[in-house]
Amino acid sequence: MYNMAKCFIALVWLSVASGVNASVESDVEARLNWFLNGVNDVEVHNEFWADELIYTSSSGTRFGKATIIDGMRDSNAASDESTVWYGAENVTVRSFGDAVVLTFELTLYDSKASQTPSQRYFNTGVLIKQDGNWHATAWQATKAAE
Repeated sequence: MYNMAKCFIALVWLSVASGVNASVESDVEARLNWFLNGVNDVEVHNEFWADELIYTSSSGTRFGKATIIDGMRDSNAASDESTVWYGAENVTVRSFGDAVVLTFELTLYDSKASQTPSQRYFNTGVLIKQDGNWHATAWQATKAAE
């Protein structure tokens, strides 16, 4: 009986500790959508990524925020117009105090009118709340199998 009570308490604690309240989930999803809608804006990237970011790309390279910002400035100098659009499907948020783990399928569309994504990526991010906003400190992108 004692062991069963300990197991029950542990399960309750785990569900509370790894659970997410609706407000946090809503805030993080709104932040993700804000980011995806402004993905071609260097200032959006500057605001979304934490200074201590570690990003692991789908091509297997690892870099930080400065590399992303520099790449954005270089690509924006070449072209102000992007034809690629992004969406998020199957979004989950797990809260751990002032940190969350965000997972979702990033969908890439070749045009705004396109109904079918041309590519999919599985993304996992760790976001922390700083200065009232969620900022990504770690990110992993993996190209989904076709």
